[in-house]
Amino acid sequence: MVRLLTALAVVMVASLATAAPFQNGSFESGAVSPCNTFNQTGTVITGWTISIGNIDWEGPPPSCGWQASDGKASLDLVGSGAGGIGGIQQTFDTVPGTTYQVSFDMAGNFGAPPVIKPLDVTINGVTTHYT
Repeated sequence: MVRLLTALAVVMVASLATAAPFQNGSFESGAVSPCNTFNQTGTVITGWTISIGNIDWEGPPPSCGWQASDGKASLDLVGSGAGGIGGIQQTFDTVPGTTYQVSFDMAGNFGAPPVIKPLDVTINGVTTHYT
């Protein structure tokens, strides 16, 4: 019985070690410093993939951007370069049957149109529209 419990504990620890956690929710870390425009897909912001279009990765004022709601960095999903409206995504593990709360802060870039900013968030194929 002791061997079985030990084996189960080792299996549980091993499975937890391979789980992909949610990462970098405030966009604080990456391959370069904030204050950059990206119009290619890739993983320059740790934990996130730029999936489409063009984004600006903003740092704190006065060097760039605006004050983030959490930490020092934020995103402008309609960046200053060519490529159109940008998108980011992240995949992370969840536990079946567990309820998760996803929250985020949204603000509009006061220096660019449109006045009312749209944002779509998709989780497991279900899209919710925000303005």
